[in-house]
Amino acid sequence: MSKRLFSLLVFFVLLRLPGLHAQLLPPNQPEQDACNALVLCGNTFTSPYGYQGIGLVSDLPNTPCFGGEGNVMWLRLKINTAGSIVFVISPTTVTDDYDFAIVDMTNHDCSDLSTAPVIRCNFNNNTVPGSNVNGQIGLNSTSTIPFTTSGATGGSYLQQINANAGDVYLIMINNFGTGFSGPVSGFTIDFTGSTATFNQPPPPAFQEILPYCDLSHEVTLKLSDNVYCNSIAADASDFYLTPSGTIQSVSGINCSSPSGYTNKIKITFNGILPNGDYTLHARTGTDGNTLLGLCNSPLALPDSLNFHVGIDPIVMASVDSPACQVLSVNLNTPAACNSIAANGSDFTITGPSAVYVASATGQGCVPGGFTQKVKITLSAPIAVDGLYKIISAIGTDGNSLIDSCGRILLPGSYIDFKVNSFNGLLKALPDTTICTQGGAVNLYGINNAPPPAGGFSYQWTGSGVQNPGNLNTQANMPAAINYYVLATVDANGCYIRDSATIKVVPFHGGLQPLQGETCLHDPLQLTASAGSTYNWYDNPSLTGVPATLSCHTCPNPQALPPLGTTTYYVVVTNSDGCKDTLQTDITVNPLPVIEAFPADTTVRYGDQAYLSATGGTAYSWSPSGTLNDAFSVHPVATPKNHTAYVVTGANSYGCLATDTAWVHVDFRNPILVPNAFSPNGDGLNDIFRIEHLKFEKLLAFQVFDRWGKLVFETSDPARGWDGTVSGKPANADVYYYFIHLGYPDNYEQTIKGDLTLIR
Repeated sequence: MSKRLFSLLVFFVLLRLPGLHAQLLPPNQPEQDACNALVLCGNTFTSPYGYQGIGLVSDLPNTPCFGGEGNVMWLRLKINTAGSIVFVISPTTVTDDYDFAIVDMTNHDCSDLSTAPVIRCNFNNNTVPGSNVNGQIGLNSTSTIPFTTSGATGGSYLQQINANAGDVYLIMINNFGTGFSGPVSGFTIDFTGSTATFNQPPPPAFQEILPYCDLSHEVTLKLSDNVYCNSIAADASDFYLTPSGTIQSVSGINCSSPSGYTNKIKITFNGILPNGDYTLHARTGTDGNTLLGLCNSPLALPDSLNFHVGIDPIVMASVDSPACQVLSVNLNTPAACNSIAANGSDFTITGPSAVYVASATGQGCVPGGFTQKVKITLSAPIAVDGLYKIISAIGTDGNSLIDSCGRILLPGSYIDFKVNSFNGLLKALPDTTICTQGGAVNLYGINNAPPPAGGFSYQWTGSGVQNPGNLNTQANMPAAINYYVLATVDANGCYIRDSATIKVVPFHGGLQPLQGETCLHDPLQLTASAGSTYNWYDNPSLTGVPATLSCHTCPNPQALPPLGTTTYYVVVTNSDGCKDTLQTDITVNPLPVIEAFPADTTVRYGDQAYLSATGGTAYSWSPSGTLNDAFSVHPVATPKNHTAYVVTGANSYGCLATDTAWVHVDFRNPILVPNAFSPNGDGLNDIFRIEHLKFEKLLAFQVFDRWGKLVFETSDPARGWDGTVSGKPANADVYYYFIHLGYPDNYEQTIKGDLTLIR
């Protein structure tokens, strides 16, 4: 079944004919006022009731059909999806006369109805037999008329409504019996054929236990919405009590018909409950359901209400916020309006500042009425924050507050409330940090509080404020920490305040070095610090960007200035926008002109080379392993290989330059081999050996006779052939030698020749 939500204003009177069992309700039922209209859902709704009068409020005295409310009840719908609205109102007794009107409430309030938003009304008479077939009236898709005026016959159906999503309608239904007299028997309204749908209203819920002096035997439960009478379990199983007590019976108010509905249920206990605190709970009854709303939506579980049995004093339960000049005190039970002293003498206020009560009144009080909220008006707004007490007293009327059961608000009882003007509605700005003591800051505020009738009046307090009464003003900062408070009074008579704290923190950036020296072509690292941004310049006017820095907006550029002195300027800015300008002077010294001698020379392997340098005041040679003194101006080199000796010379500024002396090594040495020897023991030429070996390595030394026989062999350069073979003197003859030598540069040499042995 689709659900429709309409806002309809319905006039109808339920009259009860003899022999039928409709119930004529007492006047002033809630649904007889437009703002308490029953919310419909589903395609049909049936009421078994007849209504009397127009309710507590005269909602719609006139319509375009020349009539207003009479024996009225109201229905309400809110459109969920767009479409057409048609319906038929069918009286239970076909001779009953029903009228209706429909009000478009989409842009209107239920408490302020007028003729203008009435878009349909049908005050057709059903007194002539057959004027309304079966007594039915309504809307259909074929009619083209929007109104049927009072006294007319025929015209039972009006033009359908084409509704948009979000539209709200009220249907006013007036009920009259046959011939405008006698009770009616109820009606059914059927929306079959409508294409618009309307929403499901929220499910019913426990709302309150109606006040009564003695709740020990029974209570009356008020619900948030009507429920079907037939959804109330007859055995009272829809409810239970804690911590003790049982329920004997329940009955819905006005529930004489099973198809009826009610929002009040009387619950009778099985015996008298002792004094104490109790909780009434909802549950699923033996009928298989909880209480069901008019759209069959079940009361959601768990649900409960607390109530108290016993004659206890009235208690101040809470104080509404804000509590500034008018204090709204909520009582735990309604008190008699005439027990409240108009001059407020039933109450005194204590706290951090003197507070005086000017008057007191009960909210919604009428003569002989009761109220659960007392408004205490003070002579002036509470200006000082802190914890205050409202203390009850015997007023000048001779009593404190009294309820309908004779209970009183005990003199001397109290409730605390807190006044906090720094509640966030007013913002004082800025909370900031500046760099210069005595500097000016623009103070301003943002106010989200409700304005009083005459507008806001502001007041700044603090040192150096130029126009304290202006919301936006300026102040000079005289101290390291400056505290300002902005205050005003809002529509509730409440002081609202906020503070702004402005700190003066002189800013000093960092720069290293502030003075520096370097050598030509040597980059120098500059380091600025303590900021969030950095900007470098080459002049005190801060207009030129230095070309000799590696970057212009970083904290640590490298400088490569020319000869002489160059000044760099940096503006250091921190996260608060504070700036500091620093400078550094960089002196660039010349490089020495270093020369190494000899520039290029050659020595035999193992021999020495004598080096020297000019142009500096101190020197360092490398590689140093083959030098006798690496820091001498005249070192002696003994290279093992070709070597480039690099000398680094420093001048008086400590600047360095280099030059190179190349020393080449000659690894070749003339080898002298004799061509004859005479091993006769005279001490002259007795041994055939290789003379004058220095750095050469003898790899092989062999002697052969003329027939190729090996007669001598060695690799020891100290040995030679003594002219013997196997210990016997060799014959005088010509012999042949083979010599194999190795050099330090891995070169190998072979020497061959003949040798004459002389005897």
